[in-house]
Amino acid sequence: MSQNKASEYFIAKTPWAIAGVLQENLQKTLANETSRLPNDFKFSIVTPMYNTPPRLLEELIWSCQAQTWRNWELILVDDKSPDQSHMATAKTYAAQDPRINLITSPTNGGISGARNVGISAATGDWVGFLDHDDLLHPQALGVFARWIVQNTSLNFIYSNEVKMSEDSKALDDFFYKPDFCRSTLLRSNYIAHLTFLRKDLVSASQLPDGRYYRAEYDGVEDHDFFLRVSELNIFKAGHIPLFLYHWRRIPNSTAESLSAKPYVHERGLKLIREHLAGKSLEALDVAAHLEKEGNRFSRVGFKDAKAVDSAKVLAIIPFKDGWQLTESCLNRLEEQTSVKIKCVLVDNNSLNPSTREQLTAWLAKSRRHEYIVHEHPGAFNFAKINNDAFNRFGHDASHVLFLNNDVEMTDPRTLTIMISNLAYDPKIAFCGIRLDYPMGGGVQHGGIKFGLEMRGGPLFRTTHMTSFEEFVFDDHVVTAVTFACAMARREVLEELRGLEESWLPNGFGDVDVCLKAIRAGYRNFYLGSVKGTHHESKTRKDFCEDLEQIILYERNSDLIQGQMLRQLGYDSFVGLQTGASWFAKPLRYRLADRANNMLKSILGPFHRVLRSRWKQLEASMGPAK
Repeated sequence: MSQNKASEYFIAKTPWAIAGVLQENLQKTLANETSRLPNDFKFSIVTPMYNTPPRLLEELIWSCQAQTWRNWELILVDDKSPDQSHMATAKTYAAQDPRINLITSPTNGGISGARNVGISAATGDWVGFLDHDDLLHPQALGVFARWIVQNTSLNFIYSNEVKMSEDSKALDDFFYKPDFCRSTLLRSNYIAHLTFLRKDLVSASQLPDGRYYRAEYDGVEDHDFFLRVSELNIFKAGHIPLFLYHWRRIPNSTAESLSAKPYVHERGLKLIREHLAGKSLEALDVAAHLEKEGNRFSRVGFKDAKAVDSAKVLAIIPFKDGWQLTESCLNRLEEQTSVKIKCVLVDNNSLNPSTREQLTAWLAKSRRHEYIVHEHPGAFNFAKINNDAFNRFGHDASHVLFLNNDVEMTDPRTLTIMISNLAYDPKIAFCGIRLDYPMGGGVQHGGIKFGLEMRGGPLFRTTHMTSFEEFVFDDHVVTAVTFACAMARREVLEELRGLEESWLPNGFGDVDVCLKAIRAGYRNFYLGSVKGTHHESKTRKDFCEDLEQIILYERNSDLIQGQMLRQLGYDSFVGLQTGASWFAKPLRYRLADRANNMLKSILGPFHRVLRSRWKQLEASMGPAK
């Protein structure tokens, strides 16, 4: 079989997935895209080689030659490999294709040294990196090109990725990534593959000694490079929420296991400590991930002493009877040291006379913090209860803590760590923590995400993340956090105008305001390393209305659709077993159809009326006060 026929056969038989589902008609798609894409700038792809299996190198080259975007160069840098069996393949393709540049290094410089050689030889407008045994999706460069054309201010762009079996026959572990967040990147290189940097950003990252990558951080070299690049004044990141990189599972590689290279953890911790050095941060806990505790990222707890000392926290705790839960919540709040707290206890229709008697007796004892009991009669409206307490008592606060009376903050450093994370990244709007069920019942809240259900048709669903695959034991950016325990700076809450009282009085108000924060340019952060206990719904049970979920999606459908593929976590299913006919539509239409079908199935004829009227009603009522 000729090389051209072999490459065509490989592309046709390899499982490719760009939006989480298999592409059955990829060859036709590639032909159509090639005919209409311009080629007015060049991508440089740097690939160090070291004892590379010839078959895998050949497949890598085929994946580049199949690209719909033709203006690229592949820079193959052999790092003085003891096994030279791959060089015949490299030389053959370099001789046939002028876009392939083969460089042989006279010394072994490690992956950082080889990448430095490749970067120095790059002639493209954008520079990216492809490992010697991985693959690019055939549409990868074309998608990046369109993203660049439509977002001219960006100079650092990365995509989602998926793992591929060594024999190129199976995909699993689809890795969804959030948009750029330096606080998350501090703890782990979640960005990884595929990443391209504009040439001027690469040039600005060059160290005084001429290097771009530092050999002392081989194993975490990308993490080091990305952290340093992200601190440059010209840095502007973008994220393509599509699976454009196929990371191959090879024995003894980090794609197969995080423990494949033990030295990586030591270098990762050294890197984090170096990054934090010189900043006004006191390290409380900087340690490698512990698989037995479920976390995958390095654990980074720190204290910003200046921010903590100056903080004035308004804690809002609504309650209705249930004194034992409230007492446990307050006792844990008393354990929060180093922070000034004014706690407003909002009594919403307690019926048991002993509740106030017991609360009065508890307050009569010497307490570390200030406590105010505030009456809020009338129907339960979670949004209004919290808004009123904030507007009445929050004028001199620096931070606001939303806290359910059935939550216990079991770590006495909880507020210290939350305040410090908000100070470290001013673009964080709301910061939440992990909440576990009592008595070892598992994770109740690990951040909030949007998913899809296929029950009689595709439907959106809003869920708490609870699994190891969703990084619930790690600290990272999320779409939203529960207000059962969440903190924000006062000025951010004022800017967002609080919670929605009219349309979302009891359910999804926290999700709604977190999405409002994203719309305003903020992000939300989840602390999986900080644990609390949630005795969920012990006092009020389930009070959410169907209408609230409908309104959530009506208000935020554009953001919800945008977040679907931008949420940190692995998914091994991702529709691979779903019929392909529905996925023939473009992604944006599929997501819009799902939202619309859900609303129609629930509302029936009222769907049309609600869709045309609710925005008018909202405008006439004005923002929540």
